Amino acid sequence: MNKLKLLCAIMLLALFLGADEKQQQDDYRLMRFSATWCEPCQKQHAIFQQAKVPELLKKLGVRDVPVDVDAHPEAAKAWGVETIPTTILVRIRVKNKATAVKRWGGVECPLLTAEQYRTFVDPSKQGPEPPKRQ
Repeated sequence: MNKLKLLCAIMLLALFLGADEKQQQDDYRLMRFSATWCEPCQKQHAIFQQAKVPELLKKLGVRDVPVDVDAHPEAAKAWGVETIPTTILVRIRVKNKATAVKRWGGVECPLLTAEQYRTFVDPSKQGPEPPKRQ
């Protein structure tokens, strides 16, 4: 990746993550990578809505960041997204260091169920664990 693309990716991530230099505590973002043409992505989005995940995110203080991989391929590459749909729960530390806390996606992963989604988006809960590659 050349320097200009890297700089663009960093700026885009800062925009998506809402970086705040005065941040006093960890902050969380749910990054949902998808595309409009992707049928599994549309099914995952329907589950997201039916499970009332947006309301839960608001209650938990987690910001939803949907990312269209066609519109923002540099963001997908920066987060190592190779297949869609991919969902990543990101923790932003006080000094604006972003870390993936949970990740769901890949060829072997089924869609998240409503219950799995509710567990996945809660930073205080552990699972669910994606299937292991063989």
